Amino acid sequence: MRTILIAAAPPAIDTIALALRNVARLVSARTFEDALAIVRNGIGLVIVGTFFDGSRMFDFLRLVKADEELRDVPVLCVRGISVPTDATLSLRRPLISTFAVTDNAVRALGAAGYFDLCGRTLIAGERVANEEFAALARKCLSGEIP
Repeated sequence: MRTILIAAAPPAIDTIALALRNVARLVSARTFEDALAIVRNGIGLVIVGTFFDGSRMFDFLRLVKADEELRDVPVLCVRGISVPTDATLSLRRPLISTFAVTDNAVRALGAAGYFDLCGRTLIAGERVANEEFAALARKCLSGEIP
C-alpha cells in the first residue's frame, strides 16, 4: 500500500486524515524538518497544509520540487483547518477567489494542485468534500495527476 505524508498544522492533520482514511497508509509531520526526513524515505504523495509549520507550505513545496531526488513526488496542497460553524454562505465568494489564486501559485511551483477542504465542506458538506479530496489524492497516487 502506498503512503501519504500529511504535513500540516495539528488541527488540520485530523481533518485531512479523516478524508483520506481509506485511500492509503497515512503518516504525519508537524515540522518542516520531520516532513523532509519522512519524504526522503519514500512517499507516494505529500499533502501539505496551508498553515504547515508556521505557514511554510510554499517553502516546503519549493524545497521538494527543487530537490532532484524528490521532485517527482507529487505534492497536493490543502487548506484543512475547519471554518467556524457559524460561517455564512456569504463567505463563498472570497473562498473561491482565494482558492483560484492559491491554486495557480502552487501549480506554478510544481504542485499537483490546491484543494480548499474547508471551503468545499462549507459549500458541499463534509461527505462530498471528503470524497472529492480522496478522489484527487487517488489520482495523484496513480500518476494521473503529476
